Amino acid sequence: MRSEYFHDAFGGEATEGDIANKVLLISDPMQIPSLAATSDVIESEFEHYEFVGRTCRWGNQRISICSTGLGGGSASIAVDNLASLGGSSFLYMHAQPEASSIAVKSYVQVALGAARLDGASLDYVPIEFPAAADPLMVMALCQSVRDHNLGPQRSIFLASSRKSAHEETATPGSITYHQRLTEEPFSSLVLAQPEVATILTLATLYRLRAGAMQATLPLQATSGLIEVGLIDIAIDAYDYLSQWIEAT
Repeated sequence: MRSEYFHDAFGGEATEGDIANKVLLISDPMQIPSLAATSDVIESEFEHYEFVGRTCRWGNQRISICSTGLGGGSASIAVDNLASLGGSSFLYMHAQPEASSIAVKSYVQVALGAARLDGASLDYVPIEFPAAADPLMVMALCQSVRDHNLGPQRSIFLASSRKSAHEETATPGSITYHQRLTEEPFSSLVLAQPEVATILTLATLYRLRAGAMQATLPLQATSGLIEVGLIDIAIDAYDYLSQWIEAT
């Protein structure tokens, strides 16, 4: 990454040492302050456009939380910067609204990998390159989800926009690209944000650890990550990951 690039070190707002090796990623920058407030202490912080970050301590764990903004391009900038500043494990989490009157809080989807429909990862590697979650990260997430009395569902994520902007005005009888994604074989995949594919691809490319999880909420529910307990699941998953790495 060129040192004179505009977004380097988040516009100069962060330096090496500010970022922990464990990183939590979410899309929405407005969620970062409230998530950081659940920690025991905030050690450092930065804000640069859609990238808002805090490095905090939860017990004996030092973890950075950072927003990616929306889309794969923005997520790639976040991962590139965080990795260059010391991040080595990345966990993306998201609360997905669902048009349902039934409260869906009994499970969390854990990514085994992602179909690369993010677009941005193609700037790094060809489409044949995998967007794979780290196996230890998957196991740590699943164990943490079980500890929180939720049923983990291991899935391949369909990392793409939910809806094409031109779908509603498509010519009758035509099948648009995003409509085809609802058909087989894509229908068996879990719809997710495009950021997931970018993050998993870059972590695989850079030989870093990465994982992703997603909770589904009824559309009328509060979609804040704290309310669905994802922050606690993530912290506990990182605790398991640290123990297992030390034991190997």
